[in-house]
Amino acid sequence: PDVSSSAAQGLSYAWACTLASDGAAQACRDTSGALLALASAASLEVPAGALSATTDAPYEFTVTVSKPGKSPAGYTLALTLVEQAIPNVELTAAGDGVRQNDGSFKLNANSVFSLTAACSATGTQTWSITPAVALAAPAFSLSAQGDLFVYLGAGSNALVPGNSYRITSECAVAGDVETVTGSAQQVVVVNSPPLGLPCETCLIDGDDSTCVTTGEPVFDLFRISCDNWADSD
Repeated sequence: PDVSSSAAQGLSYAWACTLASDGAAQACRDTSGALLALASAASLEVPAGALSATTDAPYEFTVTVSKPGKSPAGYTLALTLVEQAIPNVELTAAGDGVRQNDGSFKLNANSVFSLTAACSATGTQTWSITPAVALAAPAFSLSAQGDLFVYLGAGSNALVPGNSYRITSECAVAGDVETVTGSAQQVVVVNSPPLGLPCETCLIDGDDSTCVTTGEPVFDLFRISCDNWADSD
């Protein structure tokens, strides 16, 4: 009888991988020369970099599905692997910020800052920033065009003091089989302004117990005090 799709099917899976060598099918080996480990599951996952690129013949992966009392069924898939170099992206920072020991760049919200991306291959370069901020035209605070990312300080999309942002540059290069993408990231920390108590302007009259805020113009002296101010730096 048919088994409900939600019930256990009682199926077993056996995987095999072969590669034709000198006219004979040989068991697949990983890049270290060891036999390729194949799981006994419905799906097979081979780690990236485990297999070498193919030359004349493809890898052939075969799965055999069995169930007690039934004839086994199998399927073979030919797989050709090619090597495509992933482009390398390097970022160069310039502007008013200061490089931190952890590699981040610290700047004030009204600073001017830029990143230039260099891709090791000819491709399409794109930029993104997390948390998301609109990348507007150069007239606004943030802009990204081609290999250049620019922050101009004040504006409708200015960075928020106290926040950290991750700026990513990606370079997509069309390969023989698919488009490969390389990326680089720069963390930007926006400095928080100093915090403290409200400043006071008091008349210097010899009595520090009260703050007199009025006096005679020209002749009286006033003291402006900004106490208990501190900065995270």
